[in-house]
This record gives sequence, C-alpha cells and structure tokens, in this order.
Amino acid sequence: MKKYRAVIGLIFVLMCILAACSPQKDTAAGETEGETTVTQVDEPSEKSVLIAYFSCTGTTKKAAEYAADLLGADLYEIKAAKPYTEADLNYRDNTSRTSLEQKDASVRPAISTGGLMGQDTTGSADLSLSEYDVIFLGYPIWNGQAPRIINTFLESYDLSGKTVVPFCTSASSGIGLSAENLKGSCSDSAVWYDGIRFGSAVSADDVAEWIHELDLPGRQER
Repeated sequence: MKKYRAVIGLIFVLMCILAACSPQKDTAAGETEGETTVTQVDEPSEKSVLIAYFSCTGTTKKAAEYAADLLGADLYEIKAAKPYTEADLNYRDNTSRTSLEQKDASVRPAISTGGLMGQDTTGSADLSLSEYDVIFLGYPIWNGQAPRIINTFLESYDLSGKTVVPFCTSASSGIGLSAENLKGSCSDSAVWYDGIRFGSAVSADDVAEWIHELDLPGRQER
C-alpha cells in the first residue's frame, strides 16, 4: 500500500514539473497565437476637424454625417436664411431661384446664424473656426458649380492656414471646377485638397475609402 502511494506521489510531482516547464502563451487582448501586430493609421488627433456642409435634399448631409462619424469630427450645417423650396430647386426652370443664382457669380445668399449639430442653437453665436485646422466642405452640384451660398460661407470666415477638403454630391455631374472656383472666396494661404464627387447612393464605405486615402495633417501612426 505504501509502495502504491509512493508511485502516485511521484507521478504527481512529475506532472507539476512538466506543467511548470511548458511555454506560456502571452498574447494581448484581442490577439491570437501567431498573429502579428498591424500598424494602424490614426485620424487627426491634435488637430480639430470640422465637417461643414450645405444640403437641400439630404444626400450631401448623409455623406457629411458619414465623414463626421468616421473622423469623430464636429458637424456644422450651412443653412440658408431663406430656405430653398422644391420650386426653387427646379433646375429645369430657367427662372427658378437656383437657376438665377447660379447664372450670377456675384450672388451671395444669406446664411442663417446657427451652431454645431447636436447643440442648442437658440441665441447661440455663429460658428468659430479658430479651433479647427481641417475643414471638410460639402455641397451639391448646381448647374456644374457649388451653390453660391458656399461662397457666402467661405467669405464669412478667415480660413488663413486652414486645410480645406471639398466633397460634393451629384446624380450625374462630376466635381469639375467647382472646388477650384471656390478658392477665390477664401484666403490664399488656405491649403486645398483635391475634391471628390459622390453619387446619390453614397454609402459609409464610399466615404471611409476616400478618407483613408487622404494624407490629412495630424494623422499619426500607432
């Protein structure tokens, strides 16, 4: 009986020694054995980003919201003091409001004073750009150009040294020279990125693919 217990005890000791000598897996949370750490590209961290957009039908708004979600950026809607009606937006009518505005490069529709999306705008001061370094500027294409209210927006603020990233939405027209023609409405020291056009069926993946290809200021590797 004593011999039997001695054998059992020896087996137990050997099992403990083998367990202690076995290599331990030390993987980080979310990793599995054999995986390598992939370098990720972070979005701008030290530089604040604003997504400013003008939208009448909701398409540009949708693209702007996707961008804001992806970047964790503030969202600002450029609102006309006199809202555009469905009749105003009839580009087939040469006498409609938008048709007449787009024919006259000097037109500057007034902007309604507001605030950042998600904030109480009652009695609020207008937008301050001092805390933003990168400004995404979204707009629809009207008669081949950005709506004149975008010129109003750019001429209302000092964009000196800011980075401006334009994007537009259109069912068929490309971005064309719309962004190039906006440059005269802001400081010469503003840095403009090449713009992009999204269709009416723009998706979050479309916007994400575009943004990840941008070399934005403040983007850091981690």
